[in-house]
Formats: sequence, structure tokens, C-alpha cells
Amino acid sequence: GLTLPTEPTAMPTVSGACFAMRRTAFLEMGGFDEGYFLHVEDIDLCWRVRRAGGEVVFAPDAEAVHVGGTSRTSPLKVEFHK
Repeated sequence: GLTLPTEPTAMPTVSGACFAMRRTAFLEMGGFDEGYFLHVEDIDLCWRVRRAGGEVVFAPDAEAVHVGGTSRTSPLKVEFHK
């Protein structure tokens, strides 16, 4: 089966659900491409970072806490745009 890395490891892409980078680097890359509506703008940004000579790293010890909030968008609308 698939095992997760135990140390920070270079990857082709990481999920935008828990994504961090320096603001200056984000702005240098042009931020997220607003031409994408859902779910691939993170993949596109990772691709552009690597293409520019940067590195995308999965950090297995990183943690994020989602405090409050919920999408008010209909799940059907989200699925339609996927």
C-alpha cells in the first residue's frame, strides 16, 4: 500500500486545502489563476512554481485547524463546476 513520507518531501503538487507559501513568492507567481473556478488552481500554481525553478514540498508534520465557516454554495453547483 501507499505510505506517506515521514519527512518533508518534494512533490509535483500539494493540495490547496492546506497550502502555504511566502506572500512575495505567491505574488511573483501571479497568484492563483482566476480562470479556474474550483479545484485545479492549486495544481496550476504548483506547476508554475516548479517550472520557475522552485520546489513544492509535502510537510507531513504540518497541521491546520479549520475554525468555523461553511460553504453557502449548493453542493450541486459545486459538482456542476467540477
